[in-house]
Amino acid sequence: MASLPITLPREVTSVTSCKTKAERFQLLRDIQEALAPYDVKFDRTDVSPRDSTTVISRIDLSAMIDFDAHDQKPSMISWHRASRPLQAVPNCFADHAINPFHRRKATSLPRTYPELVDMLVAGFAAAADGSAFKGA
Repeated sequence: MASLPITLPREVTSVTSCKTKAERFQLLRDIQEALAPYDVKFDRTDVSPRDSTTVISRIDLSAMIDFDAHDQKPSMISWHRASRPLQAVPNCFADHAINPFHRRKATSLPRTYPELVDMLVAGFAAAADGSAFKGA
């Protein structure tokens, strides 16, 4: 399988909070642009006027993030629906962040919005080239 390049640009988003609707939509657009090479689908659900949940999915892995205007920090990334057991992905999640029982869920804890985008790119790039999965 051909390996897709993992490119983590320095400034993947200029968003620094999700307080306004415009910031939340800009962050989603930035994520969509960064993940364009990885054949993902987006499903956004409005929880309230100031909070939405977005599930980003490939055939072999999904990630859920929350855009909440009340949060001071970026959402954690809940990786789930892995088609095979996961292994650590650099710049995304460590081995201790993977569910130890079935290894098909993991959690990433970005500290900034650019890091959130970087982690999503790293995770979906690793899924695309197979390196996110044990035995790949």
